[in-house]
Amino acid sequence: MGNVARMALVKGAVKPWHVLFLYSVSFAVSTVASFYLTRSEVPDIRYEMRDVVWRGINGVIIMFITIVVPEFRRSLSMLFAPPSERIEGRDVALAVAVSLAWGYGLYRIALCFPLVHVDPEKYYGMFLMGRLAEFKPKHLLMLIGTTIAAPLAEELIFRGYLLNLWTARWGLAAGILLSSLIFALFHFYTAPFAFPLGVAFAMIYLRYDSLWPGIALHSLYNALAFPWLLGGVLYQKDRATAGELTSWIPELLLALVFFPLAVIFWKRFKPVRRN
Repeated sequence: MGNVARMALVKGAVKPWHVLFLYSVSFAVSTVASFYLTRSEVPDIRYEMRDVVWRGINGVIIMFITIVVPEFRRSLSMLFAPPSERIEGRDVALAVAVSLAWGYGLYRIALCFPLVHVDPEKYYGMFLMGRLAEFKPKHLLMLIGTTIAAPLAEELIFRGYLLNLWTARWGLAAGILLSSLIFALFHFYTAPFAFPLGVAFAMIYLRYDSLWPGIALHSLYNALAFPWLLGGVLYQKDRATAGELTSWIPELLLALVFFPLAVIFWKRFKPVRRN
């Protein structure tokens, strides 16, 4: 069933540019809606909430498109098949550790900190906040959107559809790099952050020949980034001292362990061509 479903996708009428067009439409609609729905949020949390709302709306639209397009719908049995091999606990821990060491460590200490240090006005643009807003029921709905709808949608589009379509056309390396690049570009000014994560998600998908493990990691990462969880702990920085390295000690420590973790991750998840 998996090979039949894969062939239905890669040999069907749907091309990569069709996927990109549909995702662009969903992206635009979600952007407009998220700006409208978060216009009343306090400044300290508005940027983060806008991103969270966008993720939820975009996820719902993508799921609708998947049901409507025949090639997408027929490929679901392949994309959401059980993992092809047993998932070991050490691999789960490694994937979580390397993603956090990148997203909350090296990326933030190498890019976010210098920007805030040079230009304090970048404070809000880096999603930093002086305090958390009061937690309300609507924020719980946003958490559900960012941990369920967004990972499902993004893994479907970038690893499920684009990775498979480009791999079938140009090979494994091109499929990984192109799908990860487009994934990053749709994150705009956080593209440098998103590209390595896109590669990691692609490697996980190829290792297990299933979207489920990548979705689980993606969902966990998004959940931890939520303002009232780990994201709130690290993103809360006093604006007056945010440009000082002493305010970024947790990020610095995570950055130091990223490189050895990345080497181990590559050895464990190095992609191989499917038969």
